[in-house]
Amino acid sequence: WSVADTVWTQHADDPAWIAAKLRQLDGGEPTAAGQGRLLVTSWPGATDYAPVEALLQHLRRSDSVNHLWQRDGYWEKFEQQSERLGWLRLPDEMVLMLPAFQHFAEEVAREGVRDIVVMGMGGATQGIYTYLQAFGARPEGAAFMLPNGMRVHMLDTTSPRAHAIDASLDLARTVFLFSSKAGGVPEGNANFNYYWAKAKVQFGDEAGRRFVAITDPGFPLDGQAKKLGFRAIFHSQVDVGGRFSALSTEMLVFAALLGVDTPRLLANVRERMTPRLRSVTPMEENPAVRIAAILDGLRRQGRDKVTFLTSEPLAAFVPWVEQLLSESLGKDGKGILPTSGEGYDPALAASGLYRDRVFVRIRREHDPLIDLDPALPVIDLVLPSELSLGELFYLWEHATALAGELMGINPFNEPGVIGSKQRADEAIAQLLQGTVQPGGAHVAKTADGMIALDYGAIMRIDGPELARSLEHLMAAHGLQRDNPAHVWAALLSLAPQHGKSYGSLLPYMVSTPSEQAGWRRWQQMMTRVAGLATFTGEGSRCQHSVLQLFADGPKTGLHAVVAFDNDATPLVIGDPSPARKDLTFGQFIRAQSLGTAKALEEKGQWVVRIGVQEHPGWESGFDRMIAETEAVLTQLTASASPSPPTDDMRPLPPAPPSVRQRTDMSGSPWDRGAGHAARVADGKAEPHA
Repeated sequence: WSVADTVWTQHADDPAWIAAKLRQLDGGEPTAAGQGRLLVTSWPGATDYAPVEALLQHLRRSDSVNHLWQRDGYWEKFEQQSERLGWLRLPDEMVLMLPAFQHFAEEVAREGVRDIVVMGMGGATQGIYTYLQAFGARPEGAAFMLPNGMRVHMLDTTSPRAHAIDASLDLARTVFLFSSKAGGVPEGNANFNYYWAKAKVQFGDEAGRRFVAITDPGFPLDGQAKKLGFRAIFHSQVDVGGRFSALSTEMLVFAALLGVDTPRLLANVRERMTPRLRSVTPMEENPAVRIAAILDGLRRQGRDKVTFLTSEPLAAFVPWVEQLLSESLGKDGKGILPTSGEGYDPALAASGLYRDRVFVRIRREHDPLIDLDPALPVIDLVLPSELSLGELFYLWEHATALAGELMGINPFNEPGVIGSKQRADEAIAQLLQGTVQPGGAHVAKTADGMIALDYGAIMRIDGPELARSLEHLMAAHGLQRDNPAHVWAALLSLAPQHGKSYGSLLPYMVSTPSEQAGWRRWQQMMTRVAGLATFTGEGSRCQHSVLQLFADGPKTGLHAVVAFDNDATPLVIGDPSPARKDLTFGQFIRAQSLGTAKALEEKGQWVVRIGVQEHPGWESGFDRMIAETEAVLTQLTASASPSPPTDDMRPLPPAPPSVRQRTDMSGSPWDRGAGHAARVADGKAEPHA
């Protein structure tokens, strides 16, 4: 980022002129499909970019890029702890495995396989969604229809609703793909045990022919798959963590099923991205270095949230990168929150909601550009074709690792995720023994008793001071402690005074369209009335990703866990353990929600748990509660006396006018100077070939 030349300085106070010029710069040169450059541009908006420059200097002095590739320096301690840097080698090493993946894809097609059911969680499955959407799989209900006519069902949840697919599966024409690094993920094991029992009944000793394993060699699932006679076992890389596995076995098997030109996908990474990611002369030409410095530099200024905006074919990339950033960087009281599902609203931009935000726009070369307020900091990425997807994955993996170094953390562990899993296991034992404790004094229920808001964790965390504030606020406005809408509105009103700047909603269920509409209404209330950034995501999936940030990141969130407390459709998992032989999916996912709430409370994070009695139309009661919460919160906000902003909420100082630098990711010569870019935009200079 550098100060622009005279023409930009003259128009520094003309947002319309700046926006028009930025759209010109974003267009890029027309290129043949798959032959162009993945472009990265950045625009600081009205932010102080001096901290970004300082971090670039730090990475240069520390020789961070070379140390990362050589696995020494800052990274040596993680390597010694058997941490995971093997993803650096994947563009080269995976080439030898591609024929086996292609053979598998051709074999199942010849056999007339109609359905593929993927069982796994977190990083072992999240990237698959990106490949499916980017390469033409068509949504069909809860499944994806591949170009070759096969259907893919993603079973990365323990919600009993996910097993609605059972009625449409012909097991004789179905392959179950069990993806797990070691085989120790309870959710994946639960779904495997359920379908294994069904296959044994129908196929007897030949049941293993319906199953494929993707796992690390020598780990429990590897041995189990050999013992049970799985039709195939594909080994993943031991030193590659799940969220860094976008170019590994887990994902490339699916790329082959989709008919993707996987040799070209990896070649693009090696030939067009790797040289840029190894570049240190000058350091600013390395796009991962620049992204890392921008994210952490602006985080230090209070912009600790990032919003991804993509064109539709790349929308599924967002959950993958959300997991990568949150699980890698959310620890030691630090973190960068990826907001989810908010989009961009000019009215909210004008209101100042985005003052703690960085925007990242990702699109294909000919997709339309989403206009943003020029005062906002933006990172733009433009892909010439879908076959640049591997480059995009690899770029963000590098940027995340380098951001971890700048933040002084280990980006490859996930202690908060592990803690939540342990609490879920404890909750399962309590449910089976009937020893789950009732909510206690701090529970508010709707009049029909169908929805219960348990806010006891917040009261236990902040103690008498919060209790007095809450009591005073509710008494002053005639609010009732047994009304969940009143309590929630009061907590939202008090949240900013306690340093809260975002809210999360984690429904532990596969949501119906009407329930999803309810989550959107919650999100609108949080942004438009409470003035908070938001994250929403299915609880089971988030327990393996963004929960790391929620647990071990900054204590700036107000989290809401939603789950059914009754088991409306009991579905026994078939766990081989005698202690769990009667465990149902409904009990399992309820235990997960209890474990998440407990883990967040133990970390001192504000969390409420909303227990719901599942019955037809329950969501209308939730909608009424949200509407009442919004109405009460609006009244509380209107009556509140103005208070001076806290340090991290003050308007950021304006920066000198500047133009986004453009980086040619193909390795050809390019003038990164802002002045040259502006002259190209004005038609006074020719772009380099």
